[in-house]
Amino acid sequence: MKLKMFVLFSVFGSFYADSSDLDILKKDLLEFEPLLPKTSIALLFMTHLLFDKDFRRARNFIGSSGSIGHAMRILRTDSFKDLADELKGNGIDILDIIKALMEKPIFPLSLENFEEAEIDIQLFTTNEFIDEVIAALPREKIAKLMQHKINTSPTFMKYFNAAKNPSVNNRIEAILSDSKLKKTFETFMLNDIDVRYIYSRLKFIISWAAPSIF
Repeated sequence: MKLKMFVLFSVFGSFYADSSDLDILKKDLLEFEPLLPKTSIALLFMTHLLFDKDFRRARNFIGSSGSIGHAMRILRTDSFKDLADELKGNGIDILDIIKALMEKPIFPLSLENFEEAEIDIQLFTTNEFIDEVIAALPREKIAKLMQHKINTSPTFMKYFNAAKNPSVNNRIEAILSDSKLKKTFETFMLNDIDVRYIYSRLKFIISWAAPSIF
């Protein structure tokens, strides 16, 4: 079985990357790949995909013309421009990151030779899937490697510092609370995508390297 998937905190890290640093960051993040429990994540993914219509709806919505349209609405808001300016002040161009993510899907999943297994059929949500994936991750090993990269890679440390910057996080909260985006985030919720919850889980994983930062 093969599963190609960016771990959640890797997506969060790449979100903050500067274009000139993208290649360095990608190399740093590749060091985390051997720590991913790929078989467990694949089983969780297939379980939800097979038995949860809401999860399938969320998966189909991501990358659709509808989701892209709502994403463009976010980019046009003043609250997003404030975030972009905040990051630019730290030498980070968020538009370069968005372009990079558009060129390569956030979750490039590829499942091969999936074997049959006993699966408990129950109702799921995308949030539960995220929590199950996080629970399957080797927290201590990931935290240790993050600390190592912070100490040895100036590029990785730069993105980590941006991720824990209170001002940056306040800007993101402003986007999530923007009244002009109420319908956009309601649409995501109708497709079983809780953007605020996903953001909180990303912060949770980043906090493994320094539990007191969030």
